[in-house]
Amino acid sequence: GLVGVADNNSAISNSYATDNVTGYDSLGGLIGRLYSANIIQSYATGTVTGTQYLGGFVGLMSGGHIESDFARGSVTGQYYNVGGFVGYMDGGTIVDAYSRGNVLSENSYAGGFAGTIYGGTIQRTYSTGIVTIPETGLERAGSFSSESYEDGGDVVITDSFSVGAVNAPAGEGGFIANLNTDGMEFTNNYFDITRTAQANCRAVVGSVDGCTGVNADNSESNHFINNDTSPVFANWDFNAAWQINSSGYPCLSWEEDCSPAPSSLPIIECLQATATISSVSGSCTTSPKLQG
Repeated sequence: GLVGVADNNSAISNSYATDNVTGYDSLGGLIGRLYSANIIQSYATGTVTGTQYLGGFVGLMSGGHIESDFARGSVTGQYYNVGGFVGYMDGGTIVDAYSRGNVLSENSYAGGFAGTIYGGTIQRTYSTGIVTIPETGLERAGSFSSESYEDGGDVVITDSFSVGAVNAPAGEGGFIANLNTDGMEFTNNYFDITRTAQANCRAVVGSVDGCTGVNADNSESNHFINNDTSPVFANWDFNAAWQINSSGYPCLSWEEDCSPAPSSLPIIECLQATATISSVSGSCTTSPKLQG
């Protein structure tokens, strides 16, 4: 990565890291631990491999501000709190960011964007990476995050979406596996039912206010652009914050390469994950998952 610990109200802007990161815990593609710094217009593309508190961009975040940033490297963890962008978050703000790397936790708590979220604000973000917990692991894998609820700190998650497939023994969620929205601001979030291979926003069956599944039968693969009567257009800002992608999912307004990754995602559906670390490459080798 670029920085081990970012605090003391420091600032990082227009920076990047492309090297792979390997170690123990609190590792990120750009920053290991973020406490009180401002990170603007930066990115990380290297892989991250360790035990826990691992993120494609930042490993552990308990403060600070991240804006207009992205992570594209895969993240592999031996234990828990493994996320495509941030591993563990209990404070701070992430705005206008995305992650596209695949995520693998050999144990539990894996999410396409965030491993776990117990505090802080996440607004206008998305994730596209495949999330896997092997058959020998425990549970709680979400296309966006494994778990989120207020644990002593305010939680805000708004205007975000996830489309990456989720493969785990149990406790899977199309958006956040273990989600308790009591006391949270949780609004205008979406997940692709077909591509995530998940029918529900969270592991518990039932609807969740602020979380909408789209493309249930793969007849609306361009739901966000063709269905202009959908809540997305009514609730998201496509004038300043988002841009319409003519061939797939929307991108953030600052993205220059809007079309490649979100529009070309494979539809990967697995019954039970028996994957190993090699599954982070993006292929699913288990039996097809029947829809019904």
